[in-house]
Amino acid sequence: MIFMKRLSRIAQHYPFTILLLMLFTLIQACSDSNQEEIIQPRLIVTLVDSPADYHQLNVDIQEISLKTDGTNTDDGWIKLEKFNPGVYNILEFTGGQELPLADMEFPNGSISEIKLKLGKNNTLVIGDHTSNLLLANDFGDGYKFAVNEIISGGGTKFLRIDFDAAQSIIKLQSTGQMVLKPVLKLISESNTGSISGIIHPAQKNVFVNVIANNKIVGSSYAPENSSKFFLPGLEPGVYDLSFESSDNQNQQYIRNVSVTVGLVTDVGIYSIISED
Repeated sequence: MIFMKRLSRIAQHYPFTILLLMLFTLIQACSDSNQEEIIQPRLIVTLVDSPADYHQLNVDIQEISLKTDGTNTDDGWIKLEKFNPGVYNILEFTGGQELPLADMEFPNGSISEIKLKLGKNNTLVIGDHTSNLLLANDFGDGYKFAVNEIISGGGTKFLRIDFDAAQSIIKLQSTGQMVLKPVLKLISESNTGSISGIIHPAQKNVFVNVIANNKIVGSSYAPENSSKFFLPGLEPGVYDLSFESSDNQNQQYIRNVSVTVGLVTDVGIYSIISED
């Protein structure tokens, strides 16, 4: 009561001072509230495969890290903690299937590099033959490739790592030994679009190519009994699609398919083989 009486007397003599104090308190409260409401972006990282004429490509993925300027670590690397290390047949992750690598909150900043650390349990299966794969000598502490991605604000950021199976296997002429040297690229929704569709009938192995200016710029594979195909990481523009089944060498086409940044263009159901 005594304090309230004194405050009342001060307010009578110094009303402007009291008003400033109240305004300062309100601004401070709003500032604290805004700081509490800051939400880090959600980052989802997956791996997809560009198709190859192998039966299996089993890759021993032990660790995945991102280098960013948004962290306080000494070297700038953030390890994706929720990733489960293990041997993955990356040929399973095509036609819209993806290997989840991370789903996490991520600090605002730019990502400049991605690093994959592989183990030694890597094999290639062609028919009934399985070959052990050596790792290329220039791996060091992991395979790194440069990217340029900005993570900022709220919302969700999707990053897909495209593992090109066909380009990642080298056969040494001197010994015949098979070597694994991953060829990777980053697929980001911030500057690319995608094409999806369904092959009919599903009882066929079908390769799907994206063609621009008479050159193949992307490819996918719809394996037998899995009729869906998915072609991510395409720059905006107009493309042709070619379809070729394993038992039919005559290519068929869909012409003038438009791709828009951040969107998936669905071409619907396409019949690759006549049912007559």
